[in-house]
Amino acid sequence: MQQLKKKYCQRFKKAEKKYKKFVGLINKNEIAIEMKSQTVKIQILFIVLISAFMSACRKDITTPNSESEKLFGKWTWVQSAGGIIPSEKSPKTEGYSSSIEFSDKGIYKTFKDGKQTDKMKYSLSEGKSIYLPGKGIIIEFKDVGLFDKDNTPLKQSMQFFGNDTLFLSEECYDCYSHLYVREK
Repeated sequence: MQQLKKKYCQRFKKAEKKYKKFVGLINKNEIAIEMKSQTVKIQILFIVLISAFMSACRKDITTPNSESEKLFGKWTWVQSAGGIIPSEKSPKTEGYSSSIEFSDKGIYKTFKDGKQTDKMKYSLSEGKSIYLPGKGIIIEFKDVGLFDKDNTPLKQSMQFFGNDTLFLSEECYDCYSHLYVREK
């Protein structure tokens, strides 16, 4: 009986060792799986954060050169001139104030007496202007609707005088040119 008991004790001890080894492997694998899971979660979080950061910093509009980036911001109307019968217009002669805003996301807004009156998309490119020698920066407005019934994009060439004065010329003969100053 003693030998039988001894034999079962040895088998039990071997089984117990195998069990502990097996449990140890399971625990190590669980830890490895948990660590891998944590690593994957961190990687996913990192990718999401980087994507969010990149999209927040990304400009939706491409600029042909660094000079054209001066366009971004809000501008107050000072004066317009042109037409078939040349005339000049200003806030004083028209009886209202007007401003425009160009965002770096490609959105253009117009304001009359501080209230938004229109919003549309725009793009910038370098191209030939009917008013400028050589190439100039051209603003092409999309979703024009009211301005152009045949859906031809409205185009304006732009020039800067310093950092705070913007001169926009409608790219058509007998049309108007507009003078704006940057809002502070």
